[in-house]
Amino acid sequence: MEILDTAWDPGPSYLRTVREEIKQAWDPERPPAIRITGNRLTASGHDAQLRLGTGCRLWYPYRKKHGTW
Repeated sequence: MEILDTAWDPGPSYLRTVREEIKQAWDPERPPAIRITGNRLTASGHDAQLRLGTGCRLWYPYRKKHGTW
């Protein structure tokens, strides 16, 4: 699957904005650390990741199971 296998670099300001929106939507007392790598946002300690599709319109959720996304 292209979304799973292909990392690409969308605009960094867009991803920073999305990261802040996720933090605000989370429990305000304990927002997760969110790492940005290319088109991937990973919530540290939660085995959860969002990947932005190449059209910059759709986000795809992933969960880590047995060490694999």
